[in-house]
Amino acid sequence: MPTTRNIQAAFAGKCYPSSAKDILQNFQAALQSAPKAGRKALKAPAYIVPHIDFRVNLDIYAEVYRMLAGRRTFPELFVILGVGHRCPHEFSACSFRFNTPLGAVETDETLLRSLQGDCPFPLSLSPTTFTAEHSLEFVIIWLQAVRDLYFPGKNFQVLPVLMGGLHESLKTGHLPGSESEFYHFGHALKKHLCQKKAVTIASIDGCHVGPRFDHDFDGNLRAQKIVKKWEKKLWACCSSREKENFFRHASEIRNAFFFDGIGVLSLLLQHFGLKANLTTQHKICGMNPPTNPL
Repeated sequence: MPTTRNIQAAFAGKCYPSSAKDILQNFQAALQSAPKAGRKALKAPAYIVPHIDFRVNLDIYAEVYRMLAGRRTFPELFVILGVGHRCPHEFSACSFRFNTPLGAVETDETLLRSLQGDCPFPLSLSPTTFTAEHSLEFVIIWLQAVRDLYFPGKNFQVLPVLMGGLHESLKTGHLPGSESEFYHFGHALKKHLCQKKAVTIASIDGCHVGPRFDHDFDGNLRAQKIVKKWEKKLWACCSSREKENFFRHASEIRNAFFFDGIGVLSLLLQHFGLKANLTTQHKICGMNPPTNPL
């Protein structure tokens, strides 16, 4: 049985304003400046968003969340696939009440119980690592803002999941097999989400290079060119159905460029049959079923 815990917003007053009024004003201005979303994007079952500090580039967030703002109805359930920066497991799903300046958001405990019932291993691992996890909090505050601005009075729940980087699998160059807990969890998640009108938010980031990340080289123009080429190929694999090629490409350098989201994208590609749709040369914002699914 999941146990609900409270998580207080850790980045209010730092990465975004601490007052509800200022949050909504700032986010609304960004949303109004964002490009209008296309019809296909409005219906996407999954969206990819960054979890970089809002003060770096709020416009990237706004372009994605404007797609949610343009939907006819606001989803009642969001599955947040975040990156567990301090979580030592390949996946963990816990029950929390997230408290922000815009109010509280509850976990869908019924879904979590159902998932646990289908998985012969514990799902709720290292719950303390969910606290102050920006890959979750940044999604929560944006969902609340879009709801308050465009769908006032609507309620929604979340399933917060922290994902790892599949480092052991990267050594082999192959996605976790059907006997693995990772595969079993992805299969169970797809099964239950097919029964609900849920939207998945993949909260990931791109490559992290330079001395700050223990590399022995600077992030100079030459390094940037190499990393950009590598990441472009990675996204090309995500934009097709080449899930094995995606993972093989990441494993060739053991993800030495620290792309932050290998586990998240692997789960979506392996189990949901989705492919990424590029919106610009440097942003991925939505995932849709392939044109010709197998």
